[in-house]
Amino acid sequence: MTLSAISRLLDTSLPEVYSKIDFIHEQCQAFAADREKRLPEVFEGDCPHFATDTQILQVNWPDKGIRKLVEVRHMCTVHSDSKYVIASTTDVDPDVHPLAVERAMDIVGDKDKPRSMRENARIWFASEYIEYICKRHEATNPKSSRWHRNKKPRELDDDIRLLEMAARVRQDAAEFAHIMLLKKKMGRKYRLLNFSVDRDTGVSSAFLAVFKNEVQKRVVRIADVTMAKNESHPRRLGFVADGNRELERVEYLMRQAGFLPGGGDQAVSRPQDGAMEYLLEASFGNMALSDIRELLMDHTGQSETAGIHYPFHFINEPHKRVIFRTDPTRLDYAQMAQFAVRAGTHPVDMYHARARTKVMGFERGLSTSGRKSLWYYKQYYNPVMVMKLVDILRFAHNYTDLMVKEHKSPAMKLGIAKGFVYDRDLFSF
Repeated sequence: MTLSAISRLLDTSLPEVYSKIDFIHEQCQAFAADREKRLPEVFEGDCPHFATDTQILQVNWPDKGIRKLVEVRHMCTVHSDSKYVIASTTDVDPDVHPLAVERAMDIVGDKDKPRSMRENARIWFASEYIEYICKRHEATNPKSSRWHRNKKPRELDDDIRLLEMAARVRQDAAEFAHIMLLKKKMGRKYRLLNFSVDRDTGVSSAFLAVFKNEVQKRVVRIADVTMAKNESHPRRLGFVADGNRELERVEYLMRQAGFLPGGGDQAVSRPQDGAMEYLLEASFGNMALSDIRELLMDHTGQSETAGIHYPFHFINEPHKRVIFRTDPTRLDYAQMAQFAVRAGTHPVDMYHARARTKVMGFERGLSTSGRKSLWYYKQYYNPVMVMKLVDILRFAHNYTDLMVKEHKSPAMKLGIAKGFVYDRDLFSF
């Protein structure tokens, strides 16, 4: 339901609806912050797996002559076992005014410096961002570019309402901020941390930078993950059947050879662990460590063959490929196999899909009949609203029964809640 529809249904004004959203957002943030103080104890001595990915949400761009869409990056990290969303952030900063920042940059001469040397390099300043939006709009809408050319904002004035509301944080700064928040929440009591990152986003380099010391101490493992994303459901079922037959074949070879799987570092084993370990040992047992690194690692992001090609397909991740960003030769075959089995971005992909279905303003656009373009008629006009609803959605997913069909919420599975959190609990916190 749109905000205007909520206003009509409740017979109240939009400012009143906005004030209630602000109150709910503050309560959700406070409640979650109090419970998440326990996360270091939850992961104490454990080796959890996490999935990280980014989705693009759209915000309408209003000014005098033209509407263009603004992308807001929604980055999430999800605990793979419990599906608890550890961190969910956007690249929107409501406390910074881009026009004011641009005036300050003119005073100190920031515009003449390389971006890495600027004092205000964290956000897009106003005129630079407008130029970027216009270029991207003309590139993606060639038929309408001539019509829009004479309707661009002439000056940086208060008619550009988006720039009055919030600043867009640059992609690299937003990624580092998300991972630093994640690192702070995890604490230091864990035994190992395992991160799976969607290769298309290129976020793994930021993980390597933030967790540099932990990677050197061999307590953090990071990998890029790719899969066949555009397959139909019948084809996915076929892949799963092929994977099951391959698993049966490998298990038969293990029994014939008398192969005994190693212990690894996971408390709970899976049927695929031993079979994957057998294949890895058979493939790499006689190879030099440098050759194994060359086969399993890829620092360029361009290789189509590097990594472990997982043969026991899951329906949600067919043709999965695990490309190590940390040194795989520091692991034994049992640890490497367990990492390959559990690595994947399906938990965060599921959360992103639910975000689009549960929040009307996050839905994908509709194709227009007259022109080959998308129409985002339900999207918000204020990027700060996206940031607030992302936080509220994370709370609803983690603690309430609004988004789960199971008897336990992700927070209950993780051990930081004893039951579902209801509206009376939230509002009285």
